[in-house]
Amino acid sequence: MTKSTYTNDELDLLFKQPNHRKFTGIRDLTIMMLLETGIRASECIGINIKDIDYSRSRILIQNTKGYKQRFVPIQDRMKEQLQRYLSIREY
Repeated sequence: MTKSTYTNDELDLLFKQPNHRKFTGIRDLTIMMLLETGIRASECIGINIKDIDYSRSRILIQNTKGYKQRFVPIQDRMKEQLQRYLSIREY
C-alpha cells in the first residue's frame, strides 16, 4: 500500500492559505516551508538564527530525535523567506 502525496495544485493551494501581508501569515508560511525540508516540528522550534548558514544553503538542526546534529539543505526560496521573516522580526 502506497501513501498518496499532495499534487502540485494542492501544494500551491496550501501555500496560498497564509495571509502573506500579515506577520502571522509570513510566520506560518515560513514554518510550512521549513517543514517541507523534512524536519520534525520539534526540530523546527529549536532552530536559532546562528544555525542558518546562508552561504552554504543549509540549516543546522541540533534538537534531533537521535541527539545527533545534522545539516538540512535549503533552497533559495527558503533563504529568501527566512530573510523576509527575520527582517519583519527585526533580527
